[in-house]
Amino acid sequence: MGTDLAVVIATDSGCVIQRDAGVGYVVSHRQVPEAQRRVATLPCAYATCRDWERSGPGDGAGLAS
Repeated sequence: MGTDLAVVIATDSGCVIQRDAGVGYVVSHRQVPEAQRRVATLPCAYATCRDWERSGPGDGAGLAS
């Protein structure tokens, strides 16, 4: 698993997408920073942010600490 994270985007709604070298992307949210979701592609990362904007990042859906 990669360890070098580089921020790709941080949205006004609180979603943060980071590139994990060699692994994919890590999506987190400023409201629940300990909850992260690893996804393979950038479109998946954006979709995760969109889902969190609809339901809220703290609902537990798809989150892994």
